[in-house]
Amino acid sequence: MNSPEVSVECASIRLCQNSPVVDHFELLVPSAEKGGTWSPGLNSGNSNFNPQTDQPGTYTYSIDNGECGTSSAEIKISLDGSELISNYEIRASSFDENGSIEIDILESGDFEYSLDGENFSPKNIFTNLTGGEYTIYVRETNGCRFLQESIVVIGFDNFFTPNGDGINDYWRIYGFEGQLYEINIYDRYGKLIKVLNSLDEGWDGTFNGRAMPSDDYWFSLELKDGRIFKNHFSLVRSS
Repeated sequence: MNSPEVSVECASIRLCQNSPVVDHFELLVPSAEKGGTWSPGLNSGNSNFNPQTDQPGTYTYSIDNGECGTSSAEIKISLDGSELISNYEIRASSFDENGSIEIDILESGDFEYSLDGENFSPKNIFTNLTGGEYTIYVRETNGCRFLQESIVVIGFDNFFTPNGDGINDYWRIYGFEGQLYEINIYDRYGKLIKVLNSLDEGWDGTFNGRAMPSDDYWFSLELKDGRIFKNHFSLVRSS
């Protein structure tokens, strides 16, 4: 009686410390039988190796074949230290609930990008984003350099028409529901026109009860953590 085959040879792989989880079992030959044990054990309790929590070394997968003895295979894991990407530019544009983020890595190499840390792509531009805070993940395709950076996209109306028809009558920002913030709105001469907070519906285009004219207006958004963002929008009235 032949013992079931686990692996024909030892597998050896190198990972980065910031690499995603690797399933050890997928490194064995297709004929490897499930139901065996790993030694030493992995923190996941199964065959998943997490570079963030598991130690490099040799892991042995064993199948008990009863009277036929034990079949086993070894996988050697080595880890390379990760290095932060230090030379980069991130640009965020935002208005009309249709923002974008563009990442430029100013270092040589091939990189891939993600907004969730799981689904990576060579595309370095993310579009059709609503306002809010995003975390950018960048990793080197064939190396260990990486980047994790938070950025705020301010979603807001780039114009509004406060004519009382119930459509676009208020100017407001988007994507920060449930967060505390304050907005100062100024006219083109720097005069403070309105102060809004996170509980306000928005600005109705008036100052002390008087309708403000069609023009460009500027705003300063201050988040609870002290970060400040500035931009401008237009008030449009029918002639």
